[in-house]
Amino acid sequence: YFEEHHPGLALCEVTPKHIQDYYTYELTVRGVSANTVIHRHANIRKALQYAFKLGLIDSNPADRIERPKKEKFVGSVYEEDELNRLFEIVKGDPIELGVILGAFYGLRRSEVVGLKWDAIDFENKTIAIRHTVTACAEKGRRIEVAADTTKTASSRRTLPLVPAFQTKLAA
Repeated sequence: YFEEHHPGLALCEVTPKHIQDYYTYELTVRGVSANTVIHRHANIRKALQYAFKLGLIDSNPADRIERPKKEKFVGSVYEEDELNRLFEIVKGDPIELGVILGAFYGLRRSEVVGLKWDAIDFENKTIAIRHTVTACAEKGRRIEVAADTTKTASSRRTLPLVPAFQTKLAA
């Protein structure tokens, strides 16, 4: 952005307006979310703060920026016909049970993949959501990361094991 819109702009010439214009461009032209701009602001501010500490700039222009307001996440759910279509697509596929569990219990993909047999308590008829498995790239290779944590503390939960799933899992 800066090379295209402000060619040759030196670090010591960066003003709050330059940064604010960048944020406006990202939000309005590129269509990124306010949350993305907030994350970028944190990185820009930290980099400029380091330049300030080294004496490369007299002040941190990012300190005088009006950040956008954080957008509250609004989840969406599948309609009944969308769910039925999804279930038809995965019918007989090895991922069928995972998709059905995810849809019924509202589990994240990482929670479904992280389910272990010790999370199923047939005696008390519960499923404990305690583990996750996520995929990431490391040195160009795709790796899976298993963790005994969930995305948030409130994500650690115990759910009732409904009879239909108890039968399917016991089989």
